Amino acid sequence: MTTSNAQEIRWMTDGERGKIIHAAMPQFLSLLEILGLDLQDAIDAVIFCVGPSGAAGRKSNWKRSPYFKHSAPSVKTFNSVYVRDGYRCSKCGTQLRLSVDHIDGDPTNHAEENLRILCGPCNQGYKYIKTQLTMAFLQFCTSYGRIPTVQEVLDAAGLESVRSYCQFLDYLQARVLLHWEKQNIRSLAEQARDAIASGRSYGTQKKRLTKLGSAVESLIGEEALGHFFQSLTDAKRSFGEWVELFEVLVSTHTGVPARGQAVH
Repeated sequence: MTTSNAQEIRWMTDGERGKIIHAAMPQFLSLLEILGLDLQDAIDAVIFCVGPSGAAGRKSNWKRSPYFKHSAPSVKTFNSVYVRDGYRCSKCGTQLRLSVDHIDGDPTNHAEENLRILCGPCNQGYKYIKTQLTMAFLQFCTSYGRIPTVQEVLDAAGLESVRSYCQFLDYLQARVLLHWEKQNIRSLAEQARDAIASGRSYGTQKKRLTKLGSAVESLIGEEALGHFFQSLTDAKRSFGEWVELFEVLVSTHTGVPARGQAVH
């Protein structure tokens, strides 16, 4: 979803907006999975970014600031402006990271009619660089199946510099690589299940499970995997029990769900 489309959606009716959000939900859930976030993380992030900050705190901050010449509107005026503008940016309509702006540019003219609600980008002219970098980074990974260089990310995002976001790009790279590892494990787990369900030879089953074990080892470490194998051997588990317990291990350490009981 582009920025311009997002701005158009903010002014739609609830029904129109709901249809577009519903259509975009698979993309959103995919983003959560790649970044290793759950639904509660997403809810917390949204609630953290919407709505006004406390009027009393904002008034106190303005009074301490030389920019506002240590002056501020009343708490009642702050609240009235938010209510009047519907708790949305008066320019683009977003509810994210709202602030109060002086229409005439005079930071001491606190008349209610001279105040309006603006989001950070509309008020200060900046963009959500992390959003641009994230979408460009992930789109490149999807299109080319590899991690982009910094310059490739900049070109895709239409930016000239990463500024102070180098560490954020490292974070994106780490999340994508981990996601790909888990996808590989999921694929190998499916192959192992298929071999067992179709009654393939013991050698074929063991070969596919060994591949799965090697992939899991990169995430949980050789020592942990070795202890697991040894415990199964000591307990003289049946092959079916071995597979079932291995599925639990994969799910516990990688987040890849064990899809039902292993086929015995």
